[in-house]
Order: sequence, then C-alpha cells, then structure tokens
Amino acid sequence: GRRIECKSAMMVWSASSSKWLFKFVGIKLPLAGVRDRATFDELLLALFTPRGVYIYSHDLDFGVGSHGVFTEARGFGISVAARSRQSCWAQALECILQKFDSPGNNCRRLAELPLWDPRLLEELSAQDNSRSLGAFREIPLACLSASRRG
Repeated sequence: GRRIECKSAMMVWSASSSKWLFKFVGIKLPLAGVRDRATFDELLLALFTPRGVYIYSHDLDFGVGSHGVFTEARGFGISVAARSRQSCWAQALECILQKFDSPGNNCRRLAELPLWDPRLLEELSAQDNSRSLGAFREIPLACLSASRRG
C-alpha cells in the first residue's frame, strides 16, 4: 500500500524575522549516503491557523530546507513565510496560501476545514488533555506565554 505521512504546523509569529510562518520538521526525504528514497510515498501538510485547518499534498520540493549536520538524524524541514513586517495574521495567511496554491509548484490543496467543522471538533474532543491541564492547574500565570510571564 501507499505510505502517507502527515506533518502539521501552527501559524506562528517569528520575532527574529518579523514575519508569520509555518515550519514543518522531521521530514525524511532522500539524503545521499543515508536514504535512497523518502520514508513515505505522499506527504500531507496540515496548516493550523486562526481561521481553520488547511490540508495540502506537498510536492517534496516547495519550501524544503536542510538542517546542516542534523539533517541525517532529524530530517529536512519545510518553511513557508509571509513577507517581513506583515503584522496582520489574516493578510499573512492569504500570502502564504497563495504561495502554496501557486502554479510555480505542484502542491495541491486537498481540504479547508473551518474551526467549527464537525470532523475537526470530534478529533479535538477525543484528545486527552487532562494530564497536561491538571499539571498546570495550580501554577500562577500558567495560561500566559513565556514572553508574557517575563
């Protein structure tokens, strides 16, 4: 049968480069002297955004980059970003989606699931978050990010 791998990433703001981006990691593509071929037949990417989840079939080329000496063990990465200093996440998302949908690559959008999609809600409700939620219940400021906590 076909081996399908799905990687997911959340849309994040990179303070160091002043841009919104998606960064997928651990992608085991062919690497000379290590792997003759990818560890999968098809790569799916799930982009988690404030608007919903976008699912793409990836062409194994668009946005791919190595991690230097760590590539052998950790695999390749895929990074797709909006332009610098585009602070509005909605405009940045449109820019990124245009890159994925561009005829200049062979990526294909397979699905767009809004946050209220029943399939997404069912999967999220099936996740057992009780351990992580319970671990931080009594911790002051636990709901804040590290940068907000100072």
